[in-house]
Amino acid sequence: CEDYSIGMHRHDESIERMRVRSVEGGPLSVGKEAIFEIFVYTATDTSGRPNPHEKEVARFWYTPDVISKDWSEIDYKRIDAESGVQLLSTRFMIQPGDNTQAVRLSYGYSDSAVAGPCYRMDKYFDVD
Repeated sequence: CEDYSIGMHRHDESIERMRVRSVEGGPLSVGKEAIFEIFVYTATDTSGRPNPHEKEVARFWYTPDVISKDWSEIDYKRIDAESGVQLLSTRFMIQPGDNTQAVRLSYGYSDSAVAGPCYRMDKYFDVD
């Protein structure tokens, strides 16, 4: 995926930091539950957008095999556009996989802006 190049940091929405950790506190392993945490910055001014009152949307994605590119949406959250950094999180089960596993977040200002794990208007960041 390529990130969209238009926008200003600390004015438009952005992904600030991501972390994946085990629920139990030990190493990540197949069959165990993990927590996917993301710190996002919400937009400060949406008045110039086509739908200025739409909530920002975060879609959480996971794949047990990055080579297959078989991404599954594991969670979806609507976020009120409040200026500042917010912590979003979700839990998921680590599945068996033959290659590197990965998580991804699609984050934008409307449902259409984050329709899939590689949509042009989203902000994304991978952890693998």
